[in-house]
Amino acid sequence: MVLAGFVDDEAIDRNDCFALIAGRWIRLTSTPGLSIDGALMVVGDELWNLGNGARGEGSRAYSFDTWKYIDLGADERVQKQVSDGRFIVSLSRITPYGGGVQSPDAVYSLKSHLIGSTGWIELSMPPLGLEAHLNPALCCLDGIVYVIGQLTMQAYDLETRTWSVKPSMPHRRAGASTVAVDGNIFVVGGSLGWRDEVQFRSVISFDPETETWSDDYPELPIGRKHYLPWGMGMSPVSHEGKLAVFGPNWPPLILENGAWETLPDVFPPTSGERISCPVVASLKLW
Repeated sequence: MVLAGFVDDEAIDRNDCFALIAGRWIRLTSTPGLSIDGALMVVGDELWNLGNGARGEGSRAYSFDTWKYIDLGADERVQKQVSDGRFIVSLSRITPYGGGVQSPDAVYSLKSHLIGSTGWIELSMPPLGLEAHLNPALCCLDGIVYVIGQLTMQAYDLETRTWSVKPSMPHRRAGASTVAVDGNIFVVGGSLGWRDEVQFRSVISFDPETETWSDDYPELPIGRKHYLPWGMGMSPVSHEGKLAVFGPNWPPLILENGAWETLPDVFPPTSGERISCPVVASLKLW
């Protein structure tokens, strides 16, 4: 498992990247311009750190202790990105001046990039539109991209290039975080809507085989909205076939036998350092 984020300490603020190896976090070879304003994902046997094209950030791949630059072509105001190993799907957002990430006036677009090619292709809009989701989350599983937000879930098949509408979530939530774990899609945290102060600690999951939702999970010890794509609130990941969740002010957690257990923390509590914008990816480097 690999963790990247913005490191706050008493001496300097920096972006850094770590790998969990044999129960200990090891700092990886540093890379100039490590972007947390984009995405961290696994492509083949490499770790990709995708930059935000709107900010002129490059994208890099990590393999065998070195980073290399990868040219995906410029993209626009990226909000979230996911990959199935063949395609990268990017959700972009344009908000009016003064509008927040969850602004109801935001205009969204979806694009896909075929790994190994250059440039991006704009995807068709889903049947219910993207605005209905209110700061939607993305998740990719078995060649299907799921767009999740409010009560709505819509799915895009990357092979057939067709949309379908899935069963509604049991509870309304916007700005949540998502991850695929052991064939299910987990939706973590979120809130009722834009500028809402009620922040959920609950976790729900969707089974694509039966197309049913489940909320039979214990609440997280803290809730916070996932405002931004790099995980300023919660960043979930699949770790050894289980759901793990990272947050900015508490140790990483893993769901074990129906209860939340702690994983090793990146820094000791007395170090004065912490990861304020965690983003994680599941990759076995060694």
